[in-house]
Amino acid sequence: MLRRVLVTLLLMSPTLVWAQSDSARPANPTPATPNAAAIESEPLLAGSERLVSDAQDRLSLAVELSTQAPAHFTDQRQLALLSGRNTIAFADLPATLLAPSLYWHSATLPELRALSTEPTRRDDQAPVWQASVFVEAGGNRSARLHYQAEGLDWQSSYQLRWTQGSNEGQWREAIAIRNQTGIDLSGAQFTAVNDFGQRRALGRIPSLPSGMRWRALVGEPQSLTLTPMLVAKAPASGPQPGAQQAPVERRLAVDSGQSAAIGFAAGPVSVIHDQGDRTTPLAQTHWKPSQRGSALEIAAGMSTAVGVERLQVDYRHQADG
Repeated sequence: MLRRVLVTLLLMSPTLVWAQSDSARPANPTPATPNAAAIESEPLLAGSERLVSDAQDRLSLAVELSTQAPAHFTDQRQLALLSGRNTIAFADLPATLLAPSLYWHSATLPELRALSTEPTRRDDQAPVWQASVFVEAGGNRSARLHYQAEGLDWQSSYQLRWTQGSNEGQWREAIAIRNQTGIDLSGAQFTAVNDFGQRRALGRIPSLPSGMRWRALVGEPQSLTLTPMLVAKAPASGPQPGAQQAPVERRLAVDSGQSAAIGFAAGPVSVIHDQGDRTTPLAQTHWKPSQRGSALEIAAGMSTAVGVERLQVDYRHQADG
């Protein structure tokens, strides 16, 4: 009997030695059977009790551009919380985020509707912003972050196409956005708000990485009835030795009724001469919100079709009578 026990211990000893050795036996993710799925493994972050929420957890991102304030972001994310206290670190936020503007809330956590986050030390593993929350029952929560950030420069620009000799013109608007926030904004929904509080939905921008510029036409062309004008100016502050040639400027007048319906935010206006098979730029001017609703004169370059000469018949000082 004793001999049988010794034989059994000798057979078991290699397994015991492996289990007690200093080097751990490596995990093998290979499927046990040919049809089984392989085990996917990845290293845990330092401090694995911290939940890191990044762009992959984002359900939607809406950005509101304003002429009066920095861009406002509404960032909705799905959070997987554990029972008890959770530390949530928010990644993929703009590098230009304005700290006082950041808060978050969740419809399932009403007591945290205005919980501010605190900045943490920036390093390779810790996102800049994190917050702590306690829940009795774990599960998925939909949370919404609100914040403002600088680095989103945007501008309206306009084009007026006009055929010389015609009283008709086409007004077209475009908006350009440059992303300097440090994060990818591809797929976000954009809205713009002008000085009058009017909102314009720009829709979803499919591609807007950081450092890139996006530009698109907005709406449909607007037909305008134009009144062509020729304006010449010459100084009249003193005597001239002889006749003076005055340059002639071409202008296109827009009445107040039509002026109230064009323009969104301040921006440059390019006046284009439409010649059917080709176009020629005539002038570059600027539209301002203060011009809305008033009679508008748009510079359309210089004219050589008409010459204006200022003649001085007589000149004397008022003191001379």
